[in-house]
Amino acid sequence: MKRYVRFLLPSVFLFCACSTATMASLSKAEKEAMQTALFKAPYLKVFIAVVEVFHDKEYYIENADEWLGSITTKWKVDKEVRRKINATLEGVAENTTKVRLKYSIQEQTERGWYGTEDDMRVYTTKKYYKKYFDLIRQKLRKK
Repeated sequence: MKRYVRFLLPSVFLFCACSTATMASLSKAEKEAMQTALFKAPYLKVFIAVVEVFHDKEYYIENADEWLGSITTKWKVDKEVRRKINATLEGVAENTTKVRLKYSIQEQTERGWYGTEDDMRVYTTKKYYKKYFDLIRQKLRKK
């Protein structure tokens, strides 16, 4: 029994530390690595896939500029929480496109909307970015 406790306790502490870490605790390079993915597809094809994924998830496009590689969405409001996601795209080779996502979430308070990227939990945010990158990959496979 003591052996189980000896192995279980550090695991629990590690899990708690990871689940409560915020984006503010990450370095700029760590944040960028989490928010960025490379796709083996032409720039325009990836651009269209990102727009379609945002639309499928009911994030309506506020601005999409193919020339600048920028896609911004309107706030999606659900009760006292609002979310938005933006993308920056860059063609890095003939058939390779880099996509960086920026997810924002805010809660409504008595003084208005509040929330910054630094307040977000690392574990939840990683899952969110992974989900959207996977959805973009699925869109690209269908085309």
